[in-house]
Amino acid sequence: VYMFLIRLRDNLPSLSLHDKRWPEAPERFKHVSLELKQIHHRWRAKCIRDRYNGDPKLKRKLLEKTRASTLFRGKKMLYSKTVKVPFRADRLNLRENQRWNKLIADTDDKRIIWSDNVHKVNRSSGKAVPKVLVVLRSLVLLLEPKSFAIQYRINLTHIQQVSLSVHNDFHFILHIDPVSSHLYPVM
Repeated sequence: VYMFLIRLRDNLPSLSLHDKRWPEAPERFKHVSLELKQIHHRWRAKCIRDRYNGDPKLKRKLLEKTRASTLFRGKKMLYSKTVKVPFRADRLNLRENQRWNKLIADTDDKRIIWSDNVHKVNRSSGKAVPKVLVVLRSLVLLLEPKSFAIQYRINLTHIQQVSLSVHNDFHFILHIDPVSSHLYPVM
């Protein structure tokens, strides 16, 4: 019994839940080994949960990664290459921007799902104009980069779909519901 436990201690798998190896046990200790394997696996999972629960930033990052995985797995051609890149929802760090805080002070919807600098292509001229795109829980905002003046304020319920370019050019189109399109000028 002692030798079995010593050999088990020296050959335990890593803390990664992906590590499926487990030391072989003598026939008479098979049932004990199986029980210890399950206990060890639950302990590893608890260690990982404690690590994420102890660090709110890490937990938020994992939740964002999970959300992105749900949205893009099997739908985005370059998804597997972008998984390694840390997902940052608020790429412009708007939460610490005074102009942004003034803009949303009287709004209930303050949680930023995604923000970044973009170029809006005008339909009429094909000219690309720099803008700030912010996606909140219920709104999409297109802002002037310097003044943060709202150019477009679109309810998410009015967006019918989002088309992503198949090329590696980061182009996308927001399709607005035809019934609601009269609320927004041509984008």
